[in-house]
Amino acid sequence: MESRRANAFRTARFQLSQKLQSTQSVCDFLIACGELSDVQADDIMSKTTRSAQNSALCSHISTRGNSAYDNFRLALEETNAPDFLRQLLPDFKNAPQQTSASGINGRPTLTDDLLRRIDTIIINDSPDSRLAGASRVVADCTRDSALPIYPIDIAKKTGLALIINNVDFAFMAPRKGSDVDHHNMALLLEKFNFEIFEKDNTRNLREADMKDVIERFAQQRDHQKYSCSVVVILTHGKDGFLYATDSHRDNLVSVEWMLRLFQGDKCPNLNGKPKLFFLQACRGEKMDKGADKYGFDAADSAVASGSGDVKEESEDDIMKAMLEQNYDEVDAIARGDVIASQSDFFVAYATVPGYVSWRNSLNGSWFVQAMVQVFSKYSKNEDLVAMMTEVNRLVQEKFSSSSGNYKMTPTQTNQLTKKFYFPPYHHR
Repeated sequence: MESRRANAFRTARFQLSQKLQSTQSVCDFLIACGELSDVQADDIMSKTTRSAQNSALCSHISTRGNSAYDNFRLALEETNAPDFLRQLLPDFKNAPQQTSASGINGRPTLTDDLLRRIDTIIINDSPDSRLAGASRVVADCTRDSALPIYPIDIAKKTGLALIINNVDFAFMAPRKGSDVDHHNMALLLEKFNFEIFEKDNTRNLREADMKDVIERFAQQRDHQKYSCSVVVILTHGKDGFLYATDSHRDNLVSVEWMLRLFQGDKCPNLNGKPKLFFLQACRGEKMDKGADKYGFDAADSAVASGSGDVKEESEDDIMKAMLEQNYDEVDAIARGDVIASQSDFFVAYATVPGYVSWRNSLNGSWFVQAMVQVFSKYSKNEDLVAMMTEVNRLVQEKFSSSSGNYKMTPTQTNQLTKKFYFPPYHHR
């Protein structure tokens, strides 16, 4: 640790040892940042008094590098430690800053034009609304095409769409900014002529209610008369599971269970039709610090579980790292992403297995915001797979956490058997 950080920490150590009350939460945050291992945290918390726990924690931090100081300081902020404790540790890393297009320290970051609540969506009808490098030959469903395309009957609704938006949780931090995602996705899907299923009754669902609405959606007879279906879930997640508002350890919603509800034998009304899933949730606890392109240090992340069961730990460990207003939060699912074996599924995840997904506490998630922008701009000429590739690029290159430290990479599992274009333009 450099001298100025070491000196500041040495001066603050006595007060931290005596006055810090949120030791467990600070340890949880540091585990998520990779500054503490589970074993080290357990050793610290095994001390018999609070001051002894704090002293052991301070001893560990003092032996680490600059990032330990910076993350410890951030942990105090995010666990609502008293102001006088936070003021003991100066911010040597970042001058006061605001999110802007110019980025932080020259790195790409969130921009106002990408992250916001949208009042209206206009689908780009320009003939040059093509992705860079795309073929200039646009396939048309009304004429012969080199590749088959899913038909969309534009005389009817495109399909049913279910959006589940869990914001407030019994055992985890609230998902600030998720209502912006809900609003923007609903606006986008309605622009594509989808009917939103139970639009006003899918916010903050308990496990039983969340499973019930997914099952009822899968069994809807109206799927038979429409061309496809969409499921969007905005929630916390981990290890192949999605969190309901009352989820803690055992009462989670399995991604595999959900997808199997839409297989041909259980959902015949969607046979041969595209079934699209967009999951804004974490898939583990690692945080992506980026690569050399942006000059980031190598990640030293907490390791996600590789076991076949949900880990017997506090499911809200990673949620303790929720950042406050104007900062970014994680929705902390790694193994267990078992896709239904039947065809015509497309599942888009906000992040790769093992990693957290990020969400701005005011403006919504990076993943959803990028999809809304890309789909609005390119759906006239580009199919779903091409647009999701652009979403990957946009999230990787244009977004970083407010501290400038962390990145994210969306991923998709594609079992579509034809190209899929959103209506209306391509299906005229």
